[in-house]
Amino acid sequence: MLDVLGPGKFFGELSMLTGETRSASATSEEEVVTLELDRDEFFDFLRRRPEAAIDVLTELGQRLKHADDILRTRVSRNPNEEIDEHISLGQRIADIIAEFSGSIPFLLLNLVIFVIWLVANTAGPKIDQFDPFPFQFLTMAVSLEAIFLSIFVLVSQNRQAAKDRIKADMDYQVNVKAEMEMTVMASRIHDMERKLHHIHSDLLEFKGESTNHHAMQ
Repeated sequence: MLDVLGPGKFFGELSMLTGETRSASATSEEEVVTLELDRDEFFDFLRRRPEAAIDVLTELGQRLKHADDILRTRVSRNPNEEIDEHISLGQRIADIIAEFSGSIPFLLLNLVIFVIWLVANTAGPKIDQFDPFPFQFLTMAVSLEAIFLSIFVLVSQNRQAAKDRIKADMDYQVNVKAEMEMTVMASRIHDMERKLHHIHSDLLEFKGESTNHHAMQ
């Protein structure tokens, strides 16, 4: 949906000005009364009321800005939904672990485990120490933890990179759409300005002829 029009608004002016096929349709949400003008009647109205052409140009400018805002904010795809459609169970687990490993609770959990491990293997009787100094088992456990966490983080970063690529592609598509719409609208506004200039010239010529006619009388 491009816009919602209220009382006193008009639509279908672009196809009337350019003579091209309509590019949009209008649907009424409730019973309305509309006035219809064909192409000749519309141009005749502009000739008789040149100030109305300024109102039409103003409305077209506002609609151009509104369409540009829509193109900038509305996207065809959501990168999160696009990735989630193809994510595997292993990737979901990797995301959860990578997210948890970068949190304060994970830091505190490791700190508590290390303190308990060190105290149990230094303060207690040697017969109860399962990993005495230099703590070879602890070193191996920490190394394995670092290896697996690195893998999980890399998997999660790869998914984030895929999201960034989709987002960049979406931004490019939006920019292309906005550029195309602005080019088309600028061309149509230029055509309207040219036609208004002709209408203004015709009015001046008609006014001059009327003045000469009255002067001759």
